[in-house]
Amino acid sequence: PNSATIASKLVRSSPDVPCKQGQASSVLKTHHSLQVGPLVLPRNSQNLSQRQIPRQDQSTSLHAEESEQCFSLPRLLYIPMDEMRVSPFQCLLRKQIEVFVADEELAARTTRGRKKPIHPGQVGIRCRHCRGLPLGAAQQGAMYFPSSLVSMYQTGQKMSGVHFFSNKPCTSMPEDIVSEAMTASRTVVGGGKSYWEEAGEMLGLVDTDIGIQFCPSNAQLRIKGS
Repeated sequence: PNSATIASKLVRSSPDVPCKQGQASSVLKTHHSLQVGPLVLPRNSQNLSQRQIPRQDQSTSLHAEESEQCFSLPRLLYIPMDEMRVSPFQCLLRKQIEVFVADEELAARTTRGRKKPIHPGQVGIRCRHCRGLPLGAAQQGAMYFPSSLVSMYQTGQKMSGVHFFSNKPCTSMPEDIVSEAMTASRTVVGGGKSYWEEAGEMLGLVDTDIGIQFCPSNAQLRIKGS
């Protein structure tokens, strides 16, 4: 008998809309639908409906989380490539930082007292453990709005020393993370300031005239674990 055949057709409901660096462009969402033709199985194959799907491990790794969140914010700053490019300490630090987009309310409230206003849609970074606290209730250094991708590294190091691993570390962060930070190697593997900028671009972050913006169509993390 001939081998089983699978006919499939990919239908795009709308084309990707690229974002250009240096411009504050609004991001148009794109949607794709996948239509799959009839599936012909060999006679000796089991019925798919009778197969048991293994339960997902409760301790789902950040790698699995990566594939689900790569085109949306908020999400962790950490990506799997970090393990090969930065020190264990920097990996740990990046796992505590969340990338997010300011809405109109947050932009209005955080603009007070700033030389440069925060704009709705502007990308910031914050402590993942303090994200649910009311604005102003978190400890010092819990949230920043880097002016550009190149300043992401310096801002992250500031959060490390002021908020995460200071003499008075974030009270919302588990104590075992603080203990891990004390023993984690800080030796640079091959990345640093330039890598933080590169990794930001992989997440779809782009520099504009009004700060960092999120552009899903620019994201390069299209394959789990890439």
